[in-house]
Amino acid sequence: MNFYRASLILGVLPLLVGGGVLLSWFMTKASWLTLAGLYTIFFGVACFVIGIGCVAAYIARGSEKNRVRKSLIPLTLLISNFPAALGAVYFAEYEVNKYVIEINNQTSSPVEDFRVIDGKKEYKISQIQSGGSVTEVYGNFPEGVVKYKFTYDEVELEGLIFGYVTSGTGRTAIVTIRENGDVSVEEKSNKAN
Repeated sequence: MNFYRASLILGVLPLLVGGGVLLSWFMTKASWLTLAGLYTIFFGVACFVIGIGCVAAYIARGSEKNRVRKSLIPLTLLISNFPAALGAVYFAEYEVNKYVIEINNQTSSPVEDFRVIDGKKEYKISQIQSGGSVTEVYGNFPEGVVKYKFTYDEVELEGLIFGYVTSGTGRTAIVTIRENGDVSVEEKSNKAN
């Protein structure tokens, strides 16, 4: 058996499978891919243990003096699976918990002073052109309500974007401003389907 080649395959395989699962989940947000990601981590740990055994067998069975140095390549691949898995978990957690606010201006004039208010801070949104839209992404809001405030036709309008936020409840809101001054907010979860 070629232990060197086996250790290389065991180092690369979890990276490829994990990357494929993460990319598929990012594009579809399918809930079964969340579970597949968890199983991929267990698969990666098993590959690591078996791969370390293959590297040890490769070093022990040979007489070449560069075997130890050559074994650094599969060892690096095997170890790199841990930060890759941690990065994938962090990325998925961020994607699920982020807050996205899309503001659509369906009026005939630009909106220049749209603000998102979370109880502690006020975030000014850049000018929203007539017929245009702006999308803002927020990593997290403090616990409480998230409101909007802006002036339209010399009247200050205010309302809720998110009725109540708490950590771990990332959502997306689509705020639509209509010509008559009506504002609608459509909200959806970022969680897997």
